Amino acid sequence: MPPKALSGPEKAAVLVTVLEPSTAAKLLTDLPDDDLVKLVAAAAAVEERGLENVDRKSIAQEFVNELEKGGGGAGSDRPIEALKSALEGATGPDRWTRAASQVGVTGPRAMLRTIAADRLAAALESEPNSVATILFREMEAPRAAEIVKRLPAERQTEIISALASPDAAPARVVERVLSAVTSKASRQASKGDDQRRLRVVAEILTMLPPGSDKMILDRIRESDDVAAGRIRELMFTIDDLPLLEKKAIQKSISTVDMKTLALILKGAAPPIRTLILENVSEKRREQILEEKESLGAVSLSEVTEAQKLLVGAAWKLIESGEATLRRAGMEALIE
Repeated sequence: MPPKALSGPEKAAVLVTVLEPSTAAKLLTDLPDDDLVKLVAAAAAVEERGLENVDRKSIAQEFVNELEKGGGGAGSDRPIEALKSALEGATGPDRWTRAASQVGVTGPRAMLRTIAADRLAAALESEPNSVATILFREMEAPRAAEIVKRLPAERQTEIISALASPDAAPARVVERVLSAVTSKASRQASKGDDQRRLRVVAEILTMLPPGSDKMILDRIRESDDVAAGRIRELMFTIDDLPLLEKKAIQKSISTVDMKTLALILKGAAPPIRTLILENVSEKRREQILEEKESLGAVSLSEVTEAQKLLVGAAWKLIESGEATLRRAGMEALIE
């Protein structure tokens, strides 16, 4: 679909996908309700006709002299999703819901186009492959691929094989599955949302006086053990090791065996490798380096598990009061 075949509102809907989110949000906030409804309808029309031949850059150049280099766009290549994201970010969900409902883009099929891919993937985690297959049959290939790649490899194979089968579910079953899964996905927090939320909590806790963080983390653990564990991991990582006093670093390292330290060196950044090797005896340093060379290629999961052991040893010292983190902005310690 060449750009010249699009109407003015359709070009405007595509333009939203190349604008910075803050710019899109500001424009949509000031847009009259009638024009907003036309824009949402145009976005739906563009997606119905297919996005594969839409030249977003050419359309943007009709509105501006030159695309701003390095712009990340509104976070989606899909007009409806970009509109929904920008408008909800600017004014909350109500205005989007009203406009979308007037042009019929709020039902389960529309939600398949607008719900974040990681939310749909999360909703499918506990569903059988037969349900996932029904869902993917109702999507365009790029959208389905975006979600399939977030599922475990063994499920990907089974689901794609099932998609190749000519067997189709009855229409009433399809509608029921679409409604159930999209409703479930809409209630899911995306993994990106979760990560950002927990990282903010972790950063706040690291700025509190010693002892307060543990008390609050214990309170969180009472209601959500998984979230507490993730926050704890984000509060202190292998890259935070230099924030410990020298004695605490040495004591943490001394509790970890040779192979674990060798695995850590395999995946650690140069400053962390140097830190570890500088805080062991010369004899042990040689042994660790020999072990590292003998390991050969290792998996990322092995390195991650090894790092967790060292971080865990450091955490025990911190929680017992034997070690203190020296973060930016904290009062300097006198040794």
